[in-house]
Amino acid sequence: ASLHTSRGVVLRILGRNDEAFESHARALALDPQMAQAHYNLGILQREQGRSRQALLCFDQAIALDPTHALAHAQRGNTLQDLRRMEEARQSLARACLLVSIWLKTLLS
Repeated sequence: ASLHTSRGVVLRILGRNDEAFESHARALALDPQMAQAHYNLGILQREQGRSRQALLCFDQAIALDPTHALAHAQRGNTLQDLRRMEEARQSLARACLLVSIWLKTLLS
């Protein structure tokens, strides 16, 4: 599953989004509990203007890994796209908190 997710990231960088989407979907078929694959699908969905689908992906990533700071941040950005500002603020605040905890751990 990790290989498919890594491949999907590279394909997205190359602008081959359909193939990237397929790679992440394959990763999830192999491991539905892979938070990173849900997150990566969310990025692709958001970039293609599918904010509601992206939000579902970010929510799933967070359900699987509540410490996934980038998923919280992208969830907040997506909620801003949907004009759900208070929820966006909460998600972005959670992302900042998680990053600050990570930094404290890293620097201690």
